[in-house]
Amino acid sequence: MWAEERATDPRPSHVSPPLPGTFGELLEPHLAGLAESYESYRQSGAEGMAQIARVSGGREPVAKLGPEPLYNLALHRRALEGALRATHAESARAPAALRLFSTMRHGDPFAHAMQAARLATLDILILLDQGRASDAATECADVLALGRDLSYPSVLGRMIGVTVNGIVAPACGRALSAASPEVLERTRPQLATIRAGTPRFAQILGREELFGQLWLSDVDPRMPESARTAVANYQELLKSSSYRLRNLVFRETAWAPFHAQMARYQDAQRLAWPDCAERMDEVGRRFEWNPLARADGFGRLLRRHRDSLLKLDVLICVVSASLARARHSPLSNDAAALCPPPEAAATCGEQSAPLRIIADAQGSRVSVTLSDGSDYSVLLAEAKK
Repeated sequence: MWAEERATDPRPSHVSPPLPGTFGELLEPHLAGLAESYESYRQSGAEGMAQIARVSGGREPVAKLGPEPLYNLALHRRALEGALRATHAESARAPAALRLFSTMRHGDPFAHAMQAARLATLDILILLDQGRASDAATECADVLALGRDLSYPSVLGRMIGVTVNGIVAPACGRALSAASPEVLERTRPQLATIRAGTPRFAQILGREELFGQLWLSDVDPRMPESARTAVANYQELLKSSSYRLRNLVFRETAWAPFHAQMARYQDAQRLAWPDCAERMDEVGRRFEWNPLARADGFGRLLRRHRDSLLKLDVLICVVSASLARARHSPLSNDAAALCPPPEAAATCGEQSAPLRIIADAQGSRVSVTLSDGSDYSVLLAEAKK
């Protein structure tokens, strides 16, 4: 627990030189502003939030938005810029409110941090409407890095990081397809570094195993304060007689089967895709008589984790294809030659999938098949004459 409390989460930076300090130290002062922005977003109601999603996903133009989302962006621009700048830090160590032992506390700080992605997406779309694709592409690198850094602390953090990338990917596909060659030359290695710096799924599972042990522990004065608080918060849940009875009967015999199950999940990470996903599903379906030792749902997150990286692979390929066309090279249909896998030796959730470059009546696009069998595509901008 102390090792977790002191972890700095080193990872390669997508900027040079990186800013001194940690992601958390630079993000913390802006969480209050992002919380205000998130509350304003929520108050827009179901239809208002749905319209923002339609605009962010490219199904409606920015002009369809009412004044409130644009005012929200203008009012909280400083918080947005601070959150994006925080991704330039030397390490991904999260602010205290987002670290592993804080996830059982009241409030939803991850939702506040995720609000930065919604604001950035609107900002990118506005820049595109203004003909400033290169500025939009530059902002995209930082938003995708935000998804990377939010993914480090826990399973919950990775779920938020995946969602951040999903929110911004449609707008960034447009921006990266239309940016200037000079910006694309700088952006391509940034995106590859962000992919390589995204936490491995095995690392996320390791933290989740530690978190799971909190449910089997009593408060101990040797624990860091954050862990003691987490255990105390959990024990608040045990006030009902059913929770207390379950803990009394099952806790002492849950340790060994819980560790065995997490070890099986870790072993699956060494396999190639899709074998590792199938093995994860098998482990999740395996009956465990002790209810406190059951840890499931990781197979679904593994697929979302990999799909998020596949979308990033498509964006990297869009940059390569856009650069090739800017140099007046004929756009080859051989995506493997134009866009080799960013991490050739990766396995399981970090392993890429074959990309395709498709040209039809709709234009040219880069496409990949996601884990559910659906295709994710980004349309390339028309080549400049």
